[in-house]
Amino acid sequence: MIGILSSLQLALGVFALWFLYFKCWREYRDDAFRQRLFTLRDDLFDYAQSGKIAFDNPSYMTLRNVMNGLIRFTHRLTFTRFIVLTLTNRSGENPMTRWAKEVEGLPSDVRAELEKKYREFAKAMAIHLMLWSPIGIFSTAVLMVIGLIAALFKRSASDASRYGTRWDFSKSTEKISWVIEREALEQSADLSECLVIG
Repeated sequence: MIGILSSLQLALGVFALWFLYFKCWREYRDDAFRQRLFTLRDDLFDYAQSGKIAFDNPSYMTLRNVMNGLIRFTHRLTFTRFIVLTLTNRSGENPMTRWAKEVEGLPSDVRAELEKKYREFAKAMAIHLMLWSPIGIFSTAVLMVIGLIAALFKRSASDASRYGTRWDFSKSTEKISWVIEREALEQSADLSECLVIG
């Protein structure tokens, strides 16, 4: 009888943990990330409303569309989905390359502001993606340790002033985010087509 009661308590405890993580915490995490994206998109809109960039400028529209696509499909953005998208990526092409070229043609102050907003977006996405998933946390820790070891070997092999041991989070977020950005652009385009057809 005591064994059955202990098993029942264990089962209820496991179910409670599952419910708290996959229902309560995950929904909160998605909502908090979505709110962060709303804030970043509002900042971008306010910047365009100030007259420093036109609403129909391709650089503005692309960045806004990426944010809109990700806001709409935040609930589908998981570390596992990111890995699957990365492994099944056929083109290997960064969809934001064209955006980066378009931004280069803008005045320096506008370019700096759009790049800053993009970096904030990429950082928020990487934090959501990698630091809230148990698999993502483990993978991030492993990658940081490998990066640190590689930097230490490079440092000992050559001039210490050429290589630092600091992990550049902003560059790493830009490298891992383009797969998700392409998916967000595709989702945003699919949504636009549905609205036009409907």
